[in-house]
Amino acid sequence: MEKDFAESERKQRYKFSKRKWRYCILQYLANSNLDFSSMFGHIEQVYALFGYPEDMLSFIPYMPPQDNYKPRLHTNMENRNRLFNNLSVFLNTEKNFFKNRQVD
Repeated sequence: MEKDFAESERKQRYKFSKRKWRYCILQYLANSNLDFSSMFGHIEQVYALFGYPEDMLSFIPYMPPQDNYKPRLHTNMENRNRLFNNLSVFLNTEKNFFKNRQVD
């Protein structure tokens, strides 16, 4: 029983650490001076490296929108701005998650 608890605790810490690393990498990319293609190319690599997490779908350029948004009805700039906005929302959500989490 104690061993199971320790294993569960270890897995939770690993999962938290991995999530924090992902946030830091994405925040770094968002603050970089890279052009759209380079930045989102790196973001796509992060998406793959972290196992294609569902919570990143809204700002992965090649993924279809998860809502009723229709990219073909918008300009290229509007579509890019939407991806930037979705990334920003994601980063703010993650920031609040880490800010509100109690330290063990």
